Amino acid sequence: MITSVHIQGFRSCEDVRLDSLGHLVAIVGRNGAGKTNVLEAIDWACRTATRSDPLSPGHTLVSHGTTVRVSLEWQEAGQAFRYAIDYELRLHEKSAIHLIERLDHFDGTTWHETLTRSGARVSLGNKVLNIGTATPCLPVVAAFVPGTDAIATQVQAAISFLQRVRYYPIDELNEPSEESFFVGKDEFDSWCAAQKPGAAATKSVLRRLLYLYHRDRPRFDELKSLLGEDGLGIVHAIEVQELTASSGSEADSFYIVRYRPMPESNSLYYPNLSSGTRRLISILVALAFDNCSVMLLEQPEDGIHSGLTKKLADILRHSAGQLQLMVSSHSPNVINRLKPDEVRLVAIDEKGHTRVRRLTDQEIGSASEYLSDDRPLEDFLLLLDEDA
Repeated sequence: MITSVHIQGFRSCEDVRLDSLGHLVAIVGRNGAGKTNVLEAIDWACRTATRSDPLSPGHTLVSHGTTVRVSLEWQEAGQAFRYAIDYELRLHEKSAIHLIERLDHFDGTTWHETLTRSGARVSLGNKVLNIGTATPCLPVVAAFVPGTDAIATQVQAAISFLQRVRYYPIDELNEPSEESFFVGKDEFDSWCAAQKPGAAATKSVLRRLLYLYHRDRPRFDELKSLLGEDGLGIVHAIEVQELTASSGSEADSFYIVRYRPMPESNSLYYPNLSSGTRRLISILVALAFDNCSVMLLEQPEDGIHSGLTKKLADILRHSAGQLQLMVSSHSPNVINRLKPDEVRLVAIDEKGHTRVRRLTDQEIGSASEYLSDDRPLEDFLLLLDEDA
């Protein structure tokens, strides 16, 4: 679970801090305030830290001579880590990208340096490693330092966590994938064999759902229950078929998946479902399959009926016990199911800079009293907005 974030120089996030984060964090604010930029900055830092290939000058929206800095602190499996990355673009130099990185670990009492990196030089205690100036250092250290070394163990733990921070923007969840109604059996089996820790995430709902069907039936059954009459009530049945197509002397097998919305309705392929149904399925498939440490979810309510949004919000809250959810939202049906200390208010100042804050202890107390009178949290937050 990420416990704190510090973002500097990333788009509108000139100097943004998020502290005292819990399993559920809701980023709430007006359009254009920078909610998406906060989520994308966290995603950028995690993807950059764990990529093994060199960065290019177009890797992020950074102009010449400016620096993006993101620092993350997190806890997992009884361990605590702190990672910071500085990305500076120097177009007039031979090495256009200058990276500074640092990883620290906490022993329960004190923070200790695991590694530091500036340019091509990586310092690992009394060891020094030289790498490409545009190549993030964590994967390089993991590859070259013996696995029994304490530094390698800490770096592997950090990589494992950061790789499982996943961002789900509106567009990704709304668009049906290109391979949405069938996949070849041999192709699917090869993909399944590659599903190991650290494997690249897939956007394909079809492949992830088939994986659950064939290799993790309890989770598949749980997914069916959440989509069915006892849950959201949008899918009566999920039909998985293996078909064979013959061409001359050769026969190819492939899988298809169809969804039956109602007991007596026709079965539909994923692209033929409504956009709201597709969005709900894609969110729940991600929860069931993606093994996130942190799920960065942008406006889960988008395109979904208000009644279903309430049910989805309850599912997300239940899931927050198994992973951390950071959600941006405008929906009263999401906001009114939050606790006051889970809210982070986002605003834009007169210079166009994003500002993020948690409610003060006094505001949390006032909000609790407000809610005790069966009044909605959204209305309380609007009162704060008016007073700002």
